Amino acid sequence: MKQPLVSICIPAYEQTEYLQKLLESLLVQTFTDFEVIVTDDSQSDAVAVLVEKYRPALDNKLQYIRNSPGLGSPQNWNKAIGLAQGQWIKLMHHDDWFTYPDSLQEFVTLTQQNPGKLSCSAILKYYPQQDTYQVNYMNAEQKQLVEQMPALLMLNCYIGLPSCTIYEKQMAQDFDPKLVWMVDIEFYMRTLYQHPGLAYSNRPLITSASYASHNITNEYIQGNPKELDELFHIYTKLGTRLVPESRKKVLKRIGYKIIQYRFGDIKLFKQTYPQTHFPWWIPTIIRVNRYSWLLAKILLKIV
Repeated sequence: MKQPLVSICIPAYEQTEYLQKLLESLLVQTFTDFEVIVTDDSQSDAVAVLVEKYRPALDNKLQYIRNSPGLGSPQNWNKAIGLAQGQWIKLMHHDDWFTYPDSLQEFVTLTQQNPGKLSCSAILKYYPQQDTYQVNYMNAEQKQLVEQMPALLMLNCYIGLPSCTIYEKQMAQDFDPKLVWMVDIEFYMRTLYQHPGLAYSNRPLITSASYASHNITNEYIQGNPKELDELFHIYTKLGTRLVPESRKKVLKRIGYKIIQYRFGDIKLFKQTYPQTHFPWWIPTIIRVNRYSWLLAKILLKIV
């Protein structure tokens, strides 16, 4: 088998309803120079049975790997990407699918026209509980903001889900296994710092099932302290890459989350991030927040 142009990497876990939509959407793509890699963390055989059903139609394009034991997210993503043989990497989550028959062709064209850049598209979000659709776009101002200050993705992830991106294999790097909620955001920032510039299609080439029963996002709808841990972790990794304007905004977000999650353990904070330079008011807010979130909120407003 010759080297494919695109590797479609599908990390899967149990869910088959939308994975079937993804596999069906692959069968009708006008661009066909691709391979499909499914890495499966499932305990049941549901995904394996479904994938086997599509093997004849996908001819020799399909590779299926069962992880035992399961790797968890995002290590399962990294496993799929690590097996890719194509020139370009197209990660597809198991609950996302190609919106149009020419979606993959447009992704390829976008990448060819913008070598060395992370490419992405708008996304069509499907809300199964309401059976409704909504398109999420990135406007020109947001695109420019992301290109100039990638760290501001910590405030608002304008790029969207990993499934709406494609990039050259030489740009590939692992997703940070210490992250879950913000793992894609940190990956985008790291990629944009190393490979400046962003290519974008305003056409929603990918459809995604949002707030479905299996989505990890559901764990964070009401907030989860893990988000604060991840903000601290990413800030520590960014180091000197943060320009003053974005640094201030990112630190304000961290301060807000400290108050939101009532985090007041200054000892734990110092033990976990002993080498990271934070402005004086971050540890002060943590101390104050232990006794009064209202005073901490007032302090955050005046710094």
